[in-house]
Amino acid sequence: MLRFLVRKRKKAKRTGGYRPREKRRFLLLAVLFLILLLLVANGFWRIARLQKFLTTPLTPKLEEVKKSIPWRGSEKINIACVCDPIVVASFEPEQKKIDLIFLPENLYLEVPGYGWYPAASSYGLGQLAKPQQGGRLFSLSLASAIQGPIDYYLKFNNEDFSHPSKEKIIDLKKRLSGPEGLIFALKNVGWIAKNVETNLTLFDVYRLWWEIKDIRIEKINYLGISENSFEDLILPDGQKAKVFGEQGIGEYASSFFPDQKILNEKLSVDILNGTSKEGIGSKVAKIVEATGADVVFIGNYQGLTKKSILEVAKESKNSVTVKRLSRLFNLEMVEKKEKGLTEITLILGEDLSSFF
Repeated sequence: MLRFLVRKRKKAKRTGGYRPREKRRFLLLAVLFLILLLLVANGFWRIARLQKFLTTPLTPKLEEVKKSIPWRGSEKINIACVCDPIVVASFEPEQKKIDLIFLPENLYLEVPGYGWYPAASSYGLGQLAKPQQGGRLFSLSLASAIQGPIDYYLKFNNEDFSHPSKEKIIDLKKRLSGPEGLIFALKNVGWIAKNVETNLTLFDVYRLWWEIKDIRIEKINYLGISENSFEDLILPDGQKAKVFGEQGIGEYASSFFPDQKILNEKLSVDILNGTSKEGIGSKVAKIVEATGADVVFIGNYQGLTKKSILEVAKESKNSVTVKRLSRLFNLEMVEKKEKGLTEITLILGEDLSSFF
């Protein structure tokens, strides 16, 4: 098109200018070419916006979330709902099953930097910080208490979902299944973006729906945690609250947390504390071990570091273990400069110390 216009212009110069009819044709072609360019540019811009919308956490303004390692749909994940009561779901795609734990309504968590608070309140406390970090504070506080990984969080700004129950979950599962489920899911794109706060992307949300829509009701397991898993906490007003004991969720931990793919990889991990706080390495190690990874050493880093680092051997950088740890702690992966005794080294920096 451009070459054609140039040739027409040169020809016009040689013949002493455009005749009126040729001039109109030239202007029409030029306008059409400009419109075509604008349409192409607009198309690329819209595609770029759509890609960003689909691959960015739904609440990027609420906290600094680096979503470099997305969920691939084939890995086991744990999702916690900021609701009353707190619900933790473990989804196993290959076995097509979901394990659900309803935590006590009077459960308190030790929220780093704040003290003991109702479990769901940790989210609101994190939102008071600058930058806001409610999701991370809630997820990591809960992960420390149950001694297992929390990959994603969900918070519904809707009364129907703020107080979940087995009946509501079964009803929602039925609505999402079958042909009607697709219509329901597509009609509620705007509702999801408006009423859900999460570090999941919209693409993750719909992939999650696609994975769970055909799970049979009997493959949704409701696990009741033994009273032995909790201890009593006496509040200042004399009331009793529940807190997790030393064993986290107790007998369910061995089946609820580990990912079989991570167990099969058998990658070794060492954890080095590069913060000024003692004991953080041991707390993080319990979460890492719960995924199925093999923690072989816990120690101190050679000095203090502001930023946490996940150092990985070249041959292990695409492993499920590495991607799970990167996602859990929101870390960037760097390749190990020297081959060490372990495939993975997790160096804890001050950016993580405030969460433990």
